[in-house]
Amino acid sequence: MFRASNATVPCTVTLGKDAVLRNFGGMSAVRATNQAKIVMESGSVIEDTLTGYTRTKGSGADSVGPAGAIWLQGGTLVMEEGSKIRNIDGRGVYADGGKVEIGGAISSIAANKSAMWQANSGIVIHLRNNAEGTLTSTALIEKISSGSIIYCAGGAKSFKMENGSKITDCPKLNGNVIYAKNCTVVIDGEISNVYATGNHILQTDGGTAVIIGENGRILNNHAYYGAVYINGTDEHLDIYGKINGNICANRGGGVVLSNNGGDHNATMYEGAEICNNYSAQTGGGVMVSVGTFTMKGGTISNNLAKMMGGGVYVRRGGSFIMAPPAAARSI
Repeated sequence: MFRASNATVPCTVTLGKDAVLRNFGGMSAVRATNQAKIVMESGSVIEDTLTGYTRTKGSGADSVGPAGAIWLQGGTLVMEEGSKIRNIDGRGVYADGGKVEIGGAISSIAANKSAMWQANSGIVIHLRNNAEGTLTSTALIEKISSGSIIYCAGGAKSFKMENGSKITDCPKLNGNVIYAKNCTVVIDGEISNVYATGNHILQTDGGTAVIIGENGRILNNHAYYGAVYINGTDEHLDIYGKINGNICANRGGGVVLSNNGGDHNATMYEGAEICNNYSAQTGGGVMVSVGTFTMKGGTISNNLAKMMGGGVYVRRGGSFIMAPPAAARSI
């Protein structure tokens, strides 16, 4: 078992095989700044084990609360396949700059809005200040509750899910899976079986470029208003993968170009799918407002809306274009 570490000079802190770091106190369990690097090798664990334990914020006026199990300020985290962050009250990784590479498993984290620094934004990974985050092909995130899972804003640079990575099995998520603002998001992995009942699976909020890659899959999730919700101004969405089997309690079962902001642009390409989605109101597959959705290929089929626009619903200045016609198969 290791105590908390604080790396502030160029060095590497390694949690080796069978190393366990438990019940961290203060701001974090491990902190790295500047050129420092944290490596969690296969078999290493960061966890809470105290039954009923709940983190609290200090009573002082300047107290901001814990950051997360791992706190980066320009440093680097490499979490290898077979390593684990689990059963945490609060947050997994807080990256105020630096690079995050997750290849292990992060599970059973419950947000602690009243105690954690910046509340429940990004309870698995919180990225800001030019930080970059990647879920590698072996990454697994599961059993997360009560907050957004990935937060990519505050000047964050990018977030990427590689082919093989998964965010899954979150039955009580009161937040978004991914929230992104003014950055780049690439989804080439899988987001499935998440019940984000009050929010979205992916929400953008201005200046964001989203790519759902050929291997990207947003499948069988429950959301409130659009599994993929493109919001704000100057947004770009490119769809090469699959957005299938999602259920939304309001509008837009699959993709929504929202009525907020402007200059939303989405393009769907050959091989992409938006199929078997459901909306309790309008736009079972796609709802377009204040923007343009261009279908250059792919399939939109078997979507259902309880009120109208089962396949595609266009309103409030939105545009839907099929071009070239030969590339688009069906609606």
